Amino acid sequence: MVTMSATLNKQDIQTRISEHLILDLSNTSEDGAREKLSNALSNKKFLLILDDMDCGATIRAQECWNPHPTRSHKVSNIMLTTRHQDMDADFIMNVQPLLEDEAWSLFVEKAGLHVTADPINPFAAKIVKRCEGLPLAIVTVARAMANTHGVGEWANAEREMKESIQDIRGTCTLDYFPRV
Repeated sequence: MVTMSATLNKQDIQTRISEHLILDLSNTSEDGAREKLSNALSNKKFLLILDDMDCGATIRAQECWNPHPTRSHKVSNIMLTTRHQDMDADFIMNVQPLLEDEAWSLFVEKAGLHVTADPINPFAAKIVKRCEGLPLAIVTVARAMANTHGVGEWANAEREMKESIQDIRGTCTLDYFPRV
C-alpha cells in the first residue's frame, strides 16, 4: 500500500512504489524509473493500493511503468482510495466505521503506547470516540498526536475535535484498472 499526498506526481508514485519493492531509483530518469519498475513488476501478480488520492491527481499506473505484453497471463490490479466522491470511478464503496476496540487499536498503533497511560488516556479515548470509527480520521489524528506528551495539548486537541470532525467523510472510492 502506498499512501499518497495532495502534491502527487508520477515521480512520487514511482519512488513510493520502488521503496516497497526495495528498488533503488536514485539518479534515474523518469523513463529509466519506468523501465526499472516494469522489470521489477513483470513477473509478479500484485494489488497496488494508492491510498488517499486527491481527486485532481489521478494518474493511471501505465504512466508510472510500462506494462509488459508478455505478462498478460498475470492479473494485477490497482486500487485507489479517496475521500472525494467526484472521481470517475468504476465502483464506489462507503466505508463502514471501525468498531470501538478496532478504532482504539488503530489509534494506539499510529500514535504510540504512551496514549494508553494516565493522564493522557482519558483524552485519547475521547478523541478516538470523536473520530466515529473513521479510519482516515483516526490515522490522521493519531499521527498528529504521536509525539505529544503534554496533558494540556491533549486537552486542547480533544476540544478542537468537536468542530473539525464534521468535515471528515467516511467514503472510500475504489477505481480499478484491471490487467496492468
